[in-house]
Amino acid sequence: MIADGDERGMISGADVVSLQSEIAALLRRVTTARQEESAASLRLAERYIEAKQSIQTGAVAGGIEARLRASGLFDPASYLVLNPDLDIARNDAWQHFCEHGLRERRAFTTPETVARLLAEMAAPLQAERFCLTRLAEAAFAKGDEVDVAAPLRRRGMKVAVFCSSLGNFYMREIADMLVWGLQAEGIDTARRDETSNPGEPFDLRVFVAPHEFFWLGQGKAWTEVAGAAGSVLYNVEQPQTQWFCRAFPLLLDAPLVLDINLQSAMILRRAGCNVVHFMPGHLPTARYAQPCLDISSIPITKGYDFARQPYDWLAQNRLDERPIDALFIGARAPRRDDALIRLQALADRHRFWCIYREPSAPFTEQSGAAAEAGWALAQRAKIVLNLHRDWIGYFEWPRIVLQGFWQGACIVSDPGLSAPLFTPGVHYLEENLRHVGELVRWLLETEEGRDKLDRTRMAGYERASTVGSMHVALAPVLGAFATALQISSPIPL
Repeated sequence: MIADGDERGMISGADVVSLQSEIAALLRRVTTARQEESAASLRLAERYIEAKQSIQTGAVAGGIEARLRASGLFDPASYLVLNPDLDIARNDAWQHFCEHGLRERRAFTTPETVARLLAEMAAPLQAERFCLTRLAEAAFAKGDEVDVAAPLRRRGMKVAVFCSSLGNFYMREIADMLVWGLQAEGIDTARRDETSNPGEPFDLRVFVAPHEFFWLGQGKAWTEVAGAAGSVLYNVEQPQTQWFCRAFPLLLDAPLVLDINLQSAMILRRAGCNVVHFMPGHLPTARYAQPCLDISSIPITKGYDFARQPYDWLAQNRLDERPIDALFIGARAPRRDDALIRLQALADRHRFWCIYREPSAPFTEQSGAAAEAGWALAQRAKIVLNLHRDWIGYFEWPRIVLQGFWQGACIVSDPGLSAPLFTPGVHYLEENLRHVGELVRWLLETEEGRDKLDRTRMAGYERASTVGSMHVALAPVLGAFATALQISSPIPL
């Protein structure tokens, strides 16, 4: 307070001005210290990236067997178990796979093999995650100072993003985001599928989910294009799955690979692939990042009053405005079956929606929950559950980021592998699968829990929409595109 007279206990105007000056000076020193720390972290991250690139240049030499051994994925005993039709000795497994099995896209690894490999890679994975996070934070702080797309625009680069019309709708969401993100950077980008004209001229062709695109329908006819100059394969599958094994030979031949998971990106790098880790970033203009005001056309919402009421979650960003307490959307798996059985009691006390289907066919727009439903329903959910398909627990971008962070919902997951940018306990919550139900009840039923739920969902959205923005996420991708086209890039990859 400022004193008008001689009243005791009042602070004089001069004292206030002096105090304000000291606070301002202190804030300037804090800001300078943070800037210096950020610059030091960025220099450290850039040196790490440069050293990594120099070490990896020519690190994997020789034929396919050398690359397979370097990857650490192939297990001879597992290969024979996974392919019972083979009448060969264990000592012949390597030779058979290199000469026949790889080309036939046979399964060759297991979750146990991948888990041992990831344990072996724990230290470099931690270093990579740290550096990618620091680079992203520095890129966000710089804003538009560095225009990575400028050389590509000057070149007049044209990009096509291919995605199978017969595949899982998750893949189409990823393809959409890449198209919209490149277009937002001023890059001439078109969306295509397996029915498109192979002769249509593009500087780069990006194939999203190669395990689907080159396998389903007319996509098989495109297989020879996968390793051609100008082709980019965007892997979204986890190494322990049969679908990853299906795409693996194509990934080995591709000039450039994007990978949505940090862990699989580094495994592919061990095998000599030219890989960039890329999770689609938040783009405010994207359909999946905007409020879906009307959900009355979604069949599962029939009979609910809130479905007929227009709702803009960004304008009404209050927890009590969200009518769905918990939401899970996913494909059936034994591990998820067990977890959902234990969560049945939640449905007695809360509005728990579970959209669950058999995994025998791709989860398409005709599968009972269209792509529209996932993100639109998540905008009305307090909690989005992420139950991993198997016990390795990859960071699942479609559910955690698109359905969770971008829609302002709180992610509750069983423990899994970490990703750059996001920290469990801060941006999302993790709990042992046997106790996820207790955590959800605490979050929904107690004042302390609801406060934690609200703070976590807000932290996730803030992180995803800033450091996790599409402009930041695309920077290393655009740098890799520039290198592929022999255009000078303004940033290190």
